[in-house]
Amino acid sequence: MKISVIIPAKNEENYLPTLLEEIEKQANHEPRIETIVAVAPSIDDTIGIARKFGVKVVKGGLPGIGRNAGAKIATGEIFFFLDADVVLSEDFFRNAISEFSRKNLEIATAQIKTDSRNIIDRIYFSMYHIAILLSKIIRAPCAPGACMIVKREKFRASGGFDESLTFSEDAELTRRIAALGARFGILSSCYAIASNRRFVKEGRAKTAIRFLSTVCKNLLKIKIRQKGYYFVNDEAWKFENWQNKWNSYIASMKKIGNSNGHRVRKIARRISAKMLRKRRR
Repeated sequence: MKISVIIPAKNEENYLPTLLEEIEKQANHEPRIETIVAVAPSIDDTIGIARKFGVKVVKGGLPGIGRNAGAKIATGEIFFFLDADVVLSEDFFRNAISEFSRKNLEIATAQIKTDSRNIIDRIYFSMYHIAILLSKIIRAPCAPGACMIVKREKFRASGGFDESLTFSEDAELTRRIAALGARFGILSSCYAIASNRRFVKEGRAKTAIRFLSTVCKNLLKIKIRQKGYYFVNDEAWKFENWQNKWNSYIASMKKIGNSNGHRVRKIARRISAKMLRKRRR
């Protein structure tokens, strides 16, 4: 059985090599593994690392956009959507495929663990896993984007990830796929270890509240429209959003024929260039 591993990445040169090395190693036992990295605009060597490993590379963006782009060219029967910073358990793919097929599942996740020694992080990950178990029981399943496994035909029938979402697009997609009658499961034969860098970058309380809010909305079957930034390793992502606002403002001024439009464009370009130089230092 051929599988496609799809990884969205942005400025992941510190994490991506570990994951790609593990996939390469496990491919010796499961040779029909196709790896696709969807690279969002980066200021490090993420794309160079992906090409060094000989994997397929496509243009990415936000995680939902990147995952959809990877899925468009994927040829596997089963899609494995993984975050670039996860560490996989031994024989992850072999065990996952075996259990996925044996249970006749169509969408699944594995337990997401943490290697953090911080007690708050450990409690959060335990609560998150319990919430996912509960979501299965009440028929409102959630497969985290850090480790989502789905059959190709079900993914394509659902229309893929909602690219308008900047947060919780994984929970929203799982709900739509489940609505198609897909069988959901939580694999016990494998697991993925996720980085706690979001907790460190954005603050544990803020991050936990945001994630648990999504889980609660999913359990209560409330429409998911969470907002948030994904690429916590890259301040330039917020900078790009700021720059887009400037560009929109300039375009609107030009449209109405404002004589100050040219001056504002010059100022915006200078500020943009200055901020970008600072981030590259």
